[in-house]
Amino acid sequence: MKKSLLVQTLTTEPARTCCLAPADHQVLEQAAAELGLAFWSVDFSGVTDKAGCVDRLTTSLGVPGWFSENWDAVHDGFIELVEPDQRGGLLCLRCVDAFASQDHASWLILLDLLADATEYWCEQELPFWCVVLSSSPVSLSLAELENH
Repeated sequence: MKKSLLVQTLTTEPARTCCLAPADHQVLEQAAAELGLAFWSVDFSGVTDKAGCVDRLTTSLGVPGWFSENWDAVHDGFIELVEPDQRGGLLCLRCVDAFASQDHASWLILLDLLADATEYWCEQELPFWCVVLSSSPVSLSLAELENH
């Protein structure tokens, strides 16, 4: 996807969870920087279950150690990600296909948590995007980002 098109999409469409091709990681990071959005990239390589997912997210996102490692901690971590002085955030999840296929129930819970976080940040009038990089959005129960 071209950066200019991605920047336009990120500024004109409602924030949500969606999917882009793995090759779009660099342009996604560049678009976030251009828009002043905080950017986090989490690599799910080797994650195959809920415990691995929660550990990877809490570790990668810097969730404080006093949070327990469960879905509530992940949810709270998403709510605490964007700082008040930031213009919003963009969370990029990479290499999720194995996790999504091996523990699909946990993957769907994670998608619900991401949808809740997006809604929360929209209520705060800050965009919060979650972009999953994958070549198979249908198997991940995700829509592709339009216009690419």
